[in-house]
Amino acid sequence: KRRAIAQGSIFLDKHTIELIQNEEIKKGNVLTTAQIAGIQAVKNTSSIIPLCHPLALTGIELDFEVKDTEIIATCAVNTLGKTGVEMEAITGVSVALLAVWDMVKAVEKDDENNPEGIVKNLVSEVMKANDQVKAENIVLYPYAHLSSSLSSPKVAVEILKEAEEALLAENLTVKRVP
Repeated sequence: KRRAIAQGSIFLDKHTIELIQNEEIKKGNVLTTAQIAGIQAVKNTSSIIPLCHPLALTGIELDFEVKDTEIIATCAVNTLGKTGVEMEAITGVSVALLAVWDMVKAVEKDDENNPEGIVKNLVSEVMKANDQVKAENIVLYPYAHLSSSLSSPKVAVEILKEAEEALLAENLTVKRVP
């Protein structure tokens, strides 16, 4: 048995969180849509990630914890196969958080009317079932604003540096992707 758990967060304005909880976002129920998007992504990981092969999955759990200014997504994926399912869990969390952002970006603006949400700290724990031995954390370089939504490339660099510093402060490995 293999199990991988990935977790990530998106930080939003308190007002945006209230709109989500009251189901007042115009696009619809944010968390239900994000959950469906994440589960669908898990099932299609081999189609999304080059050279990632399809796996026979035995279970997918994708849940959210809503805080005052943060939504935490957790995706657990199980298989009976010999190959780990960390790519599927990480893909599920990534897509779920991107779906949240897509649904709320119209209301998540700063003083200059630019999108403001940040998705970061995407971490995966890979565990072998039954012996509870945790492998090293796998950390993806965080998504910070979608680049098409940024007012300038300089802002993107500043946000990515801030996210990298936060990950390093947690003693997590940061690998830059070209």
